[in-house]
Amino acid sequence: MKSTHSPDIVVTDIKMPGMDGLELLRTIKSLDPEKEVIIVTGHGDIDSTITALQCGASDFINKPVRDEALAMGIAAFACIFIGVFPQPLYNLLPFTVEYIPYTGAHVVGQLQLLMFGALAFALLILSGYYPPEIKSINLDVDWTYRKLGTAAYRFLDRGLNTVNRRTEHILMTVVKGGSAFFRQITVHPALFFSVNLWLIQGYRDKHLALKKQRIYNDMVHGTLPIGMGAAVAVSFVILVYVLT
Repeated sequence: MKSTHSPDIVVTDIKMPGMDGLELLRTIKSLDPEKEVIIVTGHGDIDSTITALQCGASDFINKPVRDEALAMGIAAFACIFIGVFPQPLYNLLPFTVEYIPYTGAHVVGQLQLLMFGALAFALLILSGYYPPEIKSINLDVDWTYRKLGTAAYRFLDRGLNTVNRRTEHILMTVVKGGSAFFRQITVHPALFFSVNLWLIQGYRDKHLALKKQRIYNDMVHGTLPIGMGAAVAVSFVILVYVLT
């Protein structure tokens, strides 16, 4: 059995085509005695359980497997594995770690913390300061807030997105209408003064209509003739001077 990938935990069934779970367990343990192997089967009996545990299986789980039981089993063995062999965890860190947990000083220091914590807990119980256990029924509200949270998210997602789309549509309509309104306000007075100026200059008929069409198109697209732009600027300055 050759593989470039070496998982930390192997979960396998007993009944498999070609190689059963117990044979796979023996093969894995012969290659890596420290590898964690969990046996899952729907045909479990006492002999199979004993054989699997004697061959080095970390746990023997009967089907049907509850998701939480399997997750708790994998998490428990992962915790034990990381506690005994912490180097794979250190290798995941972005910086080099030169820490050896199982030295005399580290072990004694941690044991002191644990023992003094246990001593304080025992003294509190014996002295009566620690409140006695109250028999009660614990209600698991996980289902409630998960369902309510999902429903609230869907409601807010649909409701707020709908409001957002309609508000955006109304705003864009108002902006476009306002833009067209103010554009027309500037176009018509400019045309009025321009046409009168051209009439004074002698433009008539087709020449006048052509100039009117050109200036109208330019102003609709946001362009003003140089003279008209200067006139608007001067008018604005005069208006500000008069008001102030």
